[in-house]
Amino acid sequence: MMKIKLCKTRLGTRVTLATAIALSGVALSGCSNNEQSTSAKGESDEVTILRFSHFLNATDNINTEGFEPWAKKIEEDSNGRLKVEIYPSSTLSEAGATYDASAKGTIDIGMQVQGYTAGRFPLTQVVELPGISNTGQQQTCILYKLYDDGIISDEYADVHLLSLMGTGQGALHTVDTPSVRQQI
Repeated sequence: MMKIKLCKTRLGTRVTLATAIALSGVALSGCSNNEQSTSAKGESDEVTILRFSHFLNATDNINTEGFEPWAKKIEEDSNGRLKVEIYPSSTLSEAGATYDASAKGTIDIGMQVQGYTAGRFPLTQVVELPGISNTGQQQTCILYKLYDDGIISDEYADVHLLSLMGTGQGALHTVDTPSVRQQI
């Protein structure tokens, strides 16, 4: 599994990604509808299942090299008390509705691209403007700095944010006409 060291953040001392993501995205956790019973000792007797919805297909390397090992680690680290069920290919929530599904508790964890809901995250989307960053790593550090400084945190007030990530510059594709690179 490829790991990329990014930057120090309030959400964690260091952020690592299993693989670079092709689109700016957000991993988030909403309100769970799961109920647990507890024993007299205060320990959980049941397994809490966390439903993780994302738009990538099941064979995408982000799913197989990132999400699946992460889900296994959660289960191992919790001694089996937490289990993450992964629902790829928008099976539980459509790509542009994952944030709302998480906030409403339809799913427990989701990954959504902010650009799929244009205008919903206007402060976050500033990192998509030309000339702001050259790499996904820079973009991710900018996002975390904006979040840690409270500039974009209100845009995520109805969920527990797990991660932010960026991908750097995009590209234009043409069929017959070569694109001309404009210097900024």
